[in-house]
Order: sequence, then C-alpha cells, then structure tokens
Amino acid sequence: MVVETGEPLPIATARLAQSVADRPRIEPAAGMPSDRRMIGHVDGIDVHLSVWDANVLTRRKSWNIEFEGAFESTANGAVLRGAIDIPDRTQLNAMLWIFRILALGLEIRDISQGHAPVLWPVAGAILLCLFVVLAVRRMETEGGRHAEDDAHVLTTAVSRTLRG
Repeated sequence: MVVETGEPLPIATARLAQSVADRPRIEPAAGMPSDRRMIGHVDGIDVHLSVWDANVLTRRKSWNIEFEGAFESTANGAVLRGAIDIPDRTQLNAMLWIFRILALGLEIRDISQGHAPVLWPVAGAILLCLFVVLAVRRMETEGGRHAEDDAHVLTTAVSRTLRG
C-alpha cells in the first residue's frame, strides 16, 4: 500500500495517529451489520494497523489483517508505504497434524497389544479427519475473502484520513 498525502511528515503522522486514537468506524456503508474500526498505533514514522470488528456477532475472530509500514518524507509531502498481511495460520495445521498422529498412535497401540483392529472407529476417524480438512479449507477460503475485504476497507480509510 502506498498513500501520498501532500502534507508534511509531522502533520500526516499526527493525523493518522489521531484517527487511530479516535477509532472511528471505517465501514463503507452505514447500514452494515458489522462495526469495523481501525486499531493500532503510530510510533514516530512507523505505523502498525489492524481492523477490529466491535460487533461481537459479526466479528471474524483471528482473520483480521495487519498493516506494517512507515512514513517517508518527500518533496511533495509525506508518503506512507507498507504491506498488508494475514497473520500466520500455521498453528491450525499443526494442531490438525497432532490430532491425526494421536489417532494413528492409538490405533497402532491397540494393534501392537494383540487386539484385532476395529473398523468402525477407524472409519469414523477417517470420516472425521475428512470433515475437519474440508471445514478448515472452507474457513481459510472464507477468511481469505474477509481479509481481502478488511484490507480494502483499511486502505480506503487510511487514504481518506491522510488525504483529508
């Protein structure tokens, strides 16, 4: 994201810092059921922003985007440069692998103790794993769409704030 402000660096940083402190609603339309707000902080020229939905019923927990950037001073005014990213989601995949390994370990333990493998629990575990994989993929797809929308709303709000 690159936002050219046309304002001197101290004015641009102060304007964005004040906007973050006020936490205004940044929804594009007033009739939206969600209540997204820009949160974060401005430390000198460094900017750390995120989007937070204040409405508990529409909050998309842990899929919110993060902006990391910094202001630069140019002859035409301050420029905010940075990147919008989705926080790392590898912990979810690690938890799923632990679940799979645990289920496999319990089955191997039963077989090693001389018990005949029981097919119904194994089939149930396979179906459960398949369901979990499909559910996680759907959550990631939905989360990606919500994150894209949050990025658009944040970019629009920052641009509107800095361009006055």
